[in-house]
Formats: sequence, structure tokens, C-alpha cells
Amino acid sequence: MSAKFNEEKMYTYLKGFAAGQQWHDTIGALAFARAKHKGQMRKSGEPYIVHPLTMANHAIALGVREDAIIATLLLHDVCEDCDVRPDALPVSEKTREAVRLLTRVKGEPLEPYYRQIGENRIAAIAKLFDRCNNVSTMAGVFTLAKTQEYIDETRGYVLPLLRQAKDQWPEDSNLFFVLKYHIISVVDGLEACLQAAASASQTIAVAESDEGQQEDFCPICGGELEWNGDRDIQDDGAVATWSCPKCGASGKAAWNLVFDEHFGIEEG
Repeated sequence: MSAKFNEEKMYTYLKGFAAGQQWHDTIGALAFARAKHKGQMRKSGEPYIVHPLTMANHAIALGVREDAIIATLLLHDVCEDCDVRPDALPVSEKTREAVRLLTRVKGEPLEPYYRQIGENRIAAIAKLFDRCNNVSTMAGVFTLAKTQEYIDETRGYVLPLLRQAKDQWPEDSNLFFVLKYHIISVVDGLEACLQAAASASQTIAVAESDEGQQEDFCPICGGELEWNGDRDIQDDGAVATWSCPKCGASGKAAWNLVFDEHFGIEEG
């Protein structure tokens, strides 16, 4: 897979931009994150460092001009993925605290994790950029189950975090609006693709079922189907949609029309 973003160009740009802004945390975070993520790869096949570099460049492109936010974006996965303690990060205490809040302990429930992030402006902004980047790059990389899990977490925790942040920090409302639009647009598209894939899979399951399968029963659980409307007569058959009250599955059933007999014949 060819790289979508050039690691060296992004790194060089950020280094020069941070130097011009005299962002000491970002300058330290750049080298530290690159060193710690060295050799790590994303499921897309890209070096892992591309993920935080892309987030940091995205934030700058949207007008973010805070050293602590950019540094947090660069370091947000270092403690969790590289076995680094927050107090070992070469940045200010403010940035360390944001990274600590973003570091999820294995098995930690989502509700308290997102609650503590919502109490820190820098951590909240970084989490939203993280989710924005992840949902934009997960298609074709995550399994269908993992994609659905990510969508559920986004709707259940990330978007509520975004709404809370918008109310809590109105000075960042323009930034939150852009991130909300991006996240919702991508998640809606991913969800539509998942629904289409599930529908296609269920249609195939009905069409390619064995001879013992009966048309009025669910091919997944065997429960009795509910038919949604009349059959749609087509050139060489008919199609109807169904849903299963027992397991929640839905799909389509197809029938082939074949000649049977002449009837109602009248001589001329």
C-alpha cells in the first residue's frame, strides 16, 4: 500500500513551524514520539508515527496555535503503546497531564475514561482529533465487527464529549463545529456501508440456501419471518424484503419465475 502522507515532509514542516512559534513542548515531543514509535506500524501498513504527525498537521491547518495541544497530539499514544510513564515525557506538566488522561489502561471502562477527558480542555481537543483521524483511515483496514464497535463508541461517547466541550469551552466552538461535521459525516458513511454489506450478505444467504431451508423462516436463527410489503415482480422473478423478530436479522428473498402450465384457454 502506498503511503497517503509523507512522514518526512510532515515532520520537517512541524519542526520548522514549532521553532518559529517557539513551541518548546512540540519540539521535544516531535523527536520523542518519533523515537518511541520507531518500528511500529499501523494496520494500514504505514509507520505508526504518521498518525500523530497527521493529527498535528491537521490541527495547525485548522488554526490551532497552542503548543500544549500540538505536543499532546504527538504524544497521545506514547504512554499507552510504548510503555512510557507520563512523568518521563520531555514536556510541561500541562501537556503531561493531558497525555495521562488520554492513556487508557487496559480493561478500563469507557464511561470514566471519557468523563475524565471531558474535564480537561487539551485532552478533549486531542481526543476529538484522534477520533477524526481514526474514522477517516479505518475503512478497508478494520474488520466489520471492529468498525461497528468504533461507530458505537463514537456515537455513545465521542460525540457527547464533543457536545460537552462545545458548551464548556465556547471559545473553541468553530474548531468543534469542523470536527463534529467531519466525524459525523465519516461515521454516517461507514454505517451505511456496514448496513449495505449486511444486507448483501443476508440476501446471498437466502439465495444460496440449501434445499431444506423454507422461505418463511430466518436463515440465521430459524425464526418465523415477517414480510415487509408485497413481492416486487421483476423480469424473471420476484424479490421481497423480510425481518426476523427473533434475532433482529433482515434481508431479501428471491424467487425465480418458471413456466408451469397453460390455463384459462379459450378457442378462437
